[in-house]
Amino acid sequence: MKNKIINIFLWIFINSILISGLIVHQCFASHMYDSFDSQSTFNPVGSGARALGMSGAFIGVADDATAASWNPGGLIQLSTSEISIVGSLSHWTESHIFDHEPKNNFSASVSDIDVNYLSIVSPTFEWFGRCMLFSLNYQHLYNFPREWDYDYFQNNKDIKAHSIKHYKQKGKLYAIGIAGCMQINKSLSLGITINIWNDLLGENGWYQTNNSLVFTKSEIFESVRHAYFENRYAFKGLNFNIGILWDITESLAMGAVIKTPFTADLAHRLSSVSKTQYLSSTSTEVKPNYYTLYDYTLYEELDMPMSSGIGFSYRFSEYLTLSADIHRTEWQDFILKNHQVEYSSFISSKKEYESEVDPTHNFRFGMEYLIFNKQNRWIIPVRGGIFYEQAPAEGNPNKLLGCSLGTGFSKGPYNFDIAVQYRYYTDGGQSKILVENHSEELNEYQLYSSFIYHFSE
Repeated sequence: MKNKIINIFLWIFINSILISGLIVHQCFASHMYDSFDSQSTFNPVGSGARALGMSGAFIGVADDATAASWNPGGLIQLSTSEISIVGSLSHWTESHIFDHEPKNNFSASVSDIDVNYLSIVSPTFEWFGRCMLFSLNYQHLYNFPREWDYDYFQNNKDIKAHSIKHYKQKGKLYAIGIAGCMQINKSLSLGITINIWNDLLGENGWYQTNNSLVFTKSEIFESVRHAYFENRYAFKGLNFNIGILWDITESLAMGAVIKTPFTADLAHRLSSVSKTQYLSSTSTEVKPNYYTLYDYTLYEELDMPMSSGIGFSYRFSEYLTLSADIHRTEWQDFILKNHQVEYSSFISSKKEYESEVDPTHNFRFGMEYLIFNKQNRWIIPVRGGIFYEQAPAEGNPNKLLGCSLGTGFSKGPYNFDIAVQYRYYTDGGQSKILVENHSEELNEYQLYSSFIYHFSE
């Protein structure tokens, strides 16, 4: 009897350790799956194949319909009304390396095809002696690509665990933009875009799923646990892009834009189902299996940060244009207010007063060279660019480098553009996986193609 009591006590003690370990692991998983950094989760999406071909150095150029996203102050440069559509193909490959035992290294890749931009632009008209125009735009602004298959090992003195996990994240944020631009004088124009983030053209949000199978073995028992977790986020909000374009000289132009901060309504649905089955045990008190299940929705608020930028373009001739942009985003203000009215960084999940997320700065340089055939009236552009980006992370921002190339064909009212961009970074990811001696490598490829039809005046 005494030995039986000791065995039961020992079983309870070891299970307490195991449950504590699982709780710690789930807290780790919560950081891993519910925190974000912009280069591969809350991933900003640029607008338009032409801008992508110039590496996104477009604030001081902004002379097509995607100006509603980059700098609405440049819309006045459109000489005729037009419609446009932009498609995108993206591919991400990431590798995670853990410099400790056991080695839980893994690699993953994911691809995505989507509509990047849609627009219709009105003809230019006069109002109180000022030239004006309007545009209606669909803008795909954030993407959530991620899919992981990996094994996770935990080897303690008394307990060994092997987890087989499949994690997936997918979704997007888009806005319907209503943009207008007015010419203030011959050299200065002012524009504004009203961005409506809602489910007007499909679901506006993202989801995360985590499917795991955990095998656990100790001296007292062996068990297997199958668990499925799902988080779904529905996003709604309203903000503005306010921009100006100033033609300093006939060759030099300067653009500036502010994208206002806003508080988005976030409906967060959490659901889970898990089953634990004991394969063997030395204690008769162990139940053969048990289930847990929950499904509920939290209504939260997410503060989206302000971003601002300034850009310059210089036209050496009708053939060659160079451009440069500097862009800043206040990621320290990217704050989640949960259902318990607690404020935390949506980058690292730390409480707002504990978080050390800094603003990020992006530097972009682009060029465009036009090849004219005046006899047949067609144009072939050659575009390229390089850029340095910072992605938000706890402590210091992650650093990314990239380049882009683009071309196209234009004749009469028809215009076709295509561009490819490559982005790379390493030794980042600390805002997602909060463990020491971890590094991450990302390779990202994007291909945009666009078609524009210009209506006759």
